[in-house]
Amino acid sequence: GGWMICAAVGLFGSTVMFLLQIISALNYIDYISLIIYLILFAFGVVCIVLMLKKSRLFPKLYIGLLSTNLAVSLLLILRLYLMDIDVSSILSELYSPFVVALIWITYMLTSKRVKNTFVN
Repeated sequence: GGWMICAAVGLFGSTVMFLLQIISALNYIDYISLIIYLILFAFGVVCIVLMLKKSRLFPKLYIGLLSTNLAVSLLLILRLYLMDIDVSSILSELYSPFVVALIWITYMLTSKRVKNTFVN
C-alpha cells in the first residue's frame, strides 16, 4: 500500500517502456541500444518478480535499476553528442530519470515500510 503502489506502477511502466525501446532499436537496426534495453528489460522483469515475492533483494536491485537507467540515459546522450548530433533538444529527457531516481532511491533507503515489507 501507500507509496509502494506508486513505485510498483513506475516499475511496471518503465519495464514496458524498455520493451518499446527494444522494438524501436530493432526497427532502426541499432544494436547498441538493443543490447542496452534488453538488459534493462531483463533487469526490470527481475525487479518485478522480486517485488512480488517481497524479497529483501528488491530494494537494492531496484536502486540498481534506477541508477543504471540514469547512467544509460547519460551515455546515450553522450553517444549522440560524440556523433556530432545536436543534443540540446533532448537534454530535458535527463530530468525524468534523474528525478525518478532521486525520489525512489531516497524512499528505498529510508522508508520503514520498505524495510518491513521486503523481508523474504
